[in-house]
Amino acid sequence: MALALFDLDNTLIAGDSDHGWGQFLVDGGYVCKVFYKEQNDKFLSDYVAGELNIYEYLKFTLGFLGKTSFAQLSEMRDEFMKNVSKETITKAFLEYCGKDTKPRTFFLLKKLVEHLHEFAKETELTHEEWLFAINFLTRAGEITDKQRNEFILLSDTVGLSSLIDMLGSQHEGTSSSVLGPFHIASAPELPVGGDLCKSNEGRTVVLEGYVRDNNDHPIPDATIEIWQTADNGLYSNQDPDQEEYNLRCSMKVGSDGRYALTTVRPAPYKVPDDGPVGELLRATGRNAWRPSHFHFIISANGYRQLVTELFPADDPHLDSDAVFGVREDLILVYKEMDDLRALPDDLSVGKEVSLPFYKVDFDFILIPSKD
Repeated sequence: MALALFDLDNTLIAGDSDHGWGQFLVDGGYVCKVFYKEQNDKFLSDYVAGELNIYEYLKFTLGFLGKTSFAQLSEMRDEFMKNVSKETITKAFLEYCGKDTKPRTFFLLKKLVEHLHEFAKETELTHEEWLFAINFLTRAGEITDKQRNEFILLSDTVGLSSLIDMLGSQHEGTSSSVLGPFHIASAPELPVGGDLCKSNEGRTVVLEGYVRDNNDHPIPDATIEIWQTADNGLYSNQDPDQEEYNLRCSMKVGSDGRYALTTVRPAPYKVPDDGPVGELLRATGRNAWRPSHFHFIISANGYRQLVTELFPADDPHLDSDAVFGVREDLILVYKEMDDLRALPDDLSVGKEVSLPFYKVDFDFILIPSKD
């Protein structure tokens, strides 16, 4: 005789299948409703508490099976599996997915729905709470536009964006960090040594460094995208008084992998808190502040793209970043300089820099792509 054993609970079926079967018998009128339901619920409570008497339980549950024909049990099984209940709804969803569903898509949906359903059951989510969440997401969509993506902000502030970054982190290379909702593609190209300051107010920062691989070899064909806030704490796509690409650029590194530019020190700022995400922050007693930072996207043929940020070590918000973007290796010292001889020779502004200025040196390490 061949014997096949299947683990149903929290695999094929979300929840406790034995209790679900017992409830099915009660709902279908196959057993004494009052007595059977009382015993069925008690055995589940005992099981959860680690106090189940397995012999008493088997006597209870096998009693019905022993006096019911196999043919009738087969019909009841089919009815039980077709009946959408809180015990079977997860499996029902998965069965509704078509055979042509891509394996990765099916896997992601399976895990998402399993966790969502389990969350609803574990928290005993009410209809009012569910409706509040739907309304929250609806309002997040309504406030989203070309300049602001409330869904990215939501992902950032609950730590999901940073978690994804850490799961895909380069490990051997420079740490990644959050993209944020204020990136604009196709920023104007700035040559190595170019000036991003223009007419912006604020202390001058000289950013300089190299893009290398994890064997310390320069990567000469790398492209760096850079963007930041102005001294009022706003990005250009938040502030109508700034030009579209203010404090944004794209730079091709030199043949030695070097980049350099002059800019201004970005200001710390509060993430937009006038929408649903702001309500969430206030409801949980959190601040909306982000530490001062520069954004970077670094791309090179044959290497994994790096999305990251750099933070000054003296910023007061490092330990409470609203979007969880700070990484230890991305914190660096802004060296205050009062000697123009410390300036690189190839700056487009020459020596026309107000003293004192900040000097920031940082090398980015990329790792080869898997392709």
